[in-house]
Amino acid sequence: MFHGGSNFGFDNDNDLGASYDYGAPVGEAGDLRPSYCSFKRAAQLATTFPEIFANSNNADKEFANIAADNRLKVHARRSAAGAFVFLENEDSAAITTTLKDGGSTTVPPHRLAAAVKELRLTPDITLDWSTTAILGQLQQGAVHTIIMYGRIGEKVNSRFRSKTLGFTAKSFNEVKFVVDGNLVQLQTTIDLASPQRFEISTATGTLRILVMSDALADKTFFVATPTPAQNLIVHGFDFVGDVAWKGKTLQVNAESPVNTNTAKEAVGAWGETGPLTLKFNELKRQIVNVLPTKGWQFQKASEPRKGPWPSSTAPLAMGADGDTSAQRHKPRRFQSGRSAPPVLKPPALRILQKL
Repeated sequence: MFHGGSNFGFDNDNDLGASYDYGAPVGEAGDLRPSYCSFKRAAQLATTFPEIFANSNNADKEFANIAADNRLKVHARRSAAGAFVFLENEDSAAITTTLKDGGSTTVPPHRLAAAVKELRLTPDITLDWSTTAILGQLQQGAVHTIIMYGRIGEKVNSRFRSKTLGFTAKSFNEVKFVVDGNLVQLQTTIDLASPQRFEISTATGTLRILVMSDALADKTFFVATPTPAQNLIVHGFDFVGDVAWKGKTLQVNAESPVNTNTAKEAVGAWGETGPLTLKFNELKRQIVNVLPTKGWQFQKASEPRKGPWPSSTAPLAMGADGDTSAQRHKPRRFQSGRSAPPVLKPPALRILQKL
């Protein structure tokens, strides 16, 4: 189940209303659970790297010895566009291991950690090796953006390779890097502020690298448009709906829970030219704490039923009258001692009908 809710209005359960969500990623009230963010991260990664996840071969044997700690299971996929390697930890404790291609990684218990190798990002630039998590990528006109994320305080371990020496590397937000020939090694630490920005430019375009915390990554959305130059990345909101350009003005319809305040310093959008300025125009939110119950019989569900509501004196078990259809639970099957059985409707259903 992806979205929790009630079964009110469905023919099979018109008279037996139930409300549940069974830990669904989206709760009945529309709240986004932690599992929703996990699904979203996986979906963004898969959909923005289709050349690998939709068209690749098993590469488990190639990367079988990539981790020094053999307790980690290796799952790898490779295509002409590069390779993703997933390290699975089935233990109940975190495992930290060094890696054959450099650096180290920590895999939480019962989780996966990913590494990438020779990932082609632009015609001139390849992500040669990285153990930093990738959220996704987006072409924005002449600029290609990739987002990497991790825990606060985690060091970024990413090495980029250019086909030629004719490139320029530019740091923003004091992102540290080292250039060695045609290799560029990022040496920065993830912080709590807005995304850290780094760019590598060649004759064919610019690669923009945004590095952010995992918490901000959960609130980041890729917005593709029919015009690649107008593609956007929006971050800082729990959910981003419609996004449109009104002339030169960008309009973003976004949502956040009513009981939280969106941190405006974490809100932002990125276009082809760089960060865009967003002006808040927050709608007034009216919270109704108590449903109107005037004219309705009302009682707390946690208390035993009492009052003048109709009830059955000797109800038959469902199916006892020979009706084994999906409608066998209907109130007409109850024996109430009256000439015509009463039609029972839960108070919650009555309130919903009135609203």
